[in-house]
Amino acid sequence: MKKRRKALSLIMALMMIMALVVALPLTASAAGTGSITVSPPSSGSLALAADDFEVYKVFDLSYMEGPPESYAYTPVADYSGFTPTDPDAKIVWIWMNADSRTDAPTGLGGTLDAAMVTLSKELWKFIESNGIDPVTTASKTLSGDNVKISGLDSGYYLVSGGGNATGNNPATVGSVCILISVTDGNDSEMALKADAPTIKKWVYDPDETGTPFDPNIIRNADYVKTTGWVKWTDQAIGDNVWFKLDSAVPDMMGYDTYTYTVHDKMQPGLLFNSSSVKVYIDGAEKTSGYTVSLNPTDGCTFDIAFDPSDFVTLTKGAKIEIIYSAKLDFDNALIYTNHNDNTVYLEYSNNPKTGHEDETGNTPEDTVWVYTYSFDVFKYTGDLANSPTALPGAEFVLITNKPDYPPGVDVEDPGTWLPGVPITFTYNAVTGVYRYDPDSANYTLTSGDDGMIKVEGLDEGTYFLMETKAPEGYNRLPNDATLGVGIYNFVGDRMALDTDQTDKMTLNGDAPNVIGIENNAGTVFPSTGGIGRTIFIVIGLTVMAGAAVTLIVRRKVTDK
Repeated sequence: MKKRRKALSLIMALMMIMALVVALPLTASAAGTGSITVSPPSSGSLALAADDFEVYKVFDLSYMEGPPESYAYTPVADYSGFTPTDPDAKIVWIWMNADSRTDAPTGLGGTLDAAMVTLSKELWKFIESNGIDPVTTASKTLSGDNVKISGLDSGYYLVSGGGNATGNNPATVGSVCILISVTDGNDSEMALKADAPTIKKWVYDPDETGTPFDPNIIRNADYVKTTGWVKWTDQAIGDNVWFKLDSAVPDMMGYDTYTYTVHDKMQPGLLFNSSSVKVYIDGAEKTSGYTVSLNPTDGCTFDIAFDPSDFVTLTKGAKIEIIYSAKLDFDNALIYTNHNDNTVYLEYSNNPKTGHEDETGNTPEDTVWVYTYSFDVFKYTGDLANSPTALPGAEFVLITNKPDYPPGVDVEDPGTWLPGVPITFTYNAVTGVYRYDPDSANYTLTSGDDGMIKVEGLDEGTYFLMETKAPEGYNRLPNDATLGVGIYNFVGDRMALDTDQTDKMTLNGDAPNVIGIENNAGTVFPSTGGIGRTIFIVIGLTVMAGAAVTLIVRRKVTDK
């Protein structure tokens, strides 16, 4: 009985082979029943499009189900002149073409996976160089997120394609070609071996944490809210503003080198500090393998270019963090409602195929804003709502801590105040603006002929305005004016840029449209005048007259 079963199995196998041999010439132009389903990379960085894929048949395949399964590969004539140049790829190709094969090629200098990637790249170069056509009978459709390539007969195929970067990113990313077997009636599955890196920019806001940024402590993006990394901040002129970039090492399968270049552009109000740059890979500082270039030809403020040969060795998925700082510039800082922008984009390799290694794509730009504030004070007398009179010559100082004047302190000499050291400014006679200047020695703010004092370059906060000298003929204000400076109507999250915010000044808790500081004319002190003064004058004249008469009489008596 056993011999009989073996004979029947052999007859059936021979019949199947004969059927395939007879059928092949008759169905050469007909579609098969096998298919390949291509899924996007697990990172979610790429979306697939059916028209981006082509398949090339490298081997015919005769397949018999088991047990044991049997695969018989016959090379397609188009590849008869193909010989790989890479030693390991050559070993694999010879093994594939052998009449009788072992379970796996032997004698490889590296891994089989690496040899297969190299072989696919050399096959693609041969296809391009020789103008080999893809399978024309294949039907390509998008099914959900996947691309299904149908109508394939049994064979060994090279799949070429790529994906489109997600997240409003126009870049197209090519994949290393995949070699895969297909059998009639079955669907072979493969994931696209490609990736599109992303990059995000943040700015540090001390108000979120209550502490300045410590460049010696790196925080990762998972804790961005609790560590002060936001999308916009407000700072004073002269402040050192810290920025952070978040990215990750992409899937670089098929690449021998990989371009990864950060392009960063700052508006003139931000002065980049090149010595502040620090790079971290999974939290460990990287001190080599990249170059910082100032004022590159691409119009950016600086570029950070990683060594392509070094970058390709980094571990897939490793977190990349880059921090650096810039000073809010005295001369060029833009004043709210304008903002000082810092924008970044990433240039990266997007095609591993041989002959296309220099091709790159760009991520979308990502921007953060830095605000600095201003306020205007109008010094006047009269009715603010009805043609008030401007008062020039009033002098003020601005402080951040309300002073507690010790006994004996000259209130008109702010340099002696403790606490509440005045904020210093530099005055621009052309614009009539006092701009905050931490390096200046001048703290006096003087109202102009129009009664105005214009102040710029302040951080958000509460300030106290103290009049130290009143205009001539007017009384000095006895109390400080409390000013709130900044975006006081902000509702929301600093994790997003909001273009609808407006600044709102406050004066002693109120929010007027005009910050008016009123002075009243001084009243005349009571004089030594009136009836008493007249009496004193009359008595005095009488006494003087009597004294004169007495003096004359005495002289006459003496003469006699």
